[in-house]
Amino acid sequence: MRRDYLDALRRQAAAGDGDAKVQLSWIVVLWWRSRIEAAAALLGDIGPSNWLHERLVHQSEGWRLGPLRATAIDLLATAGAGGYQRTRAALLVLQGQHDDAVAQLRSLAALGDRQAERDLTTTLDS
Repeated sequence: MRRDYLDALRRQAAAGDGDAKVQLSWIVVLWWRSRIEAAAALLGDIGPSNWLHERLVHQSEGWRLGPLRATAIDLLATAGAGGYQRTRAALLVLQGQHDDAVAQLRSLAALGDRQAERDLTTTLDS
């Protein structure tokens, strides 16, 4: 992908262009397994998205993807991916780090995140 095209999409997304955010979201999905650092760097430009959250969790499932999840967990801890802390919690669950996931979800739920409350209930019930 050409750098100038990606930069233009990022500028358009920053200006509030929804179509640019959708295009960036698809780029993240396509890059998630092969270029995870670059994909995670785009999350701050996109902002929170339940649609993208679901796809990233799905892309991270599977017993052989432990190293990918570990990298993603570290990358999602950064400020630029702040809208993806639910995703980070879901990846923690997939990694078997339930206590860390519960702590993450409780923190989000305390801030009023309704999706995190649902995820927390599901995690605690399992």
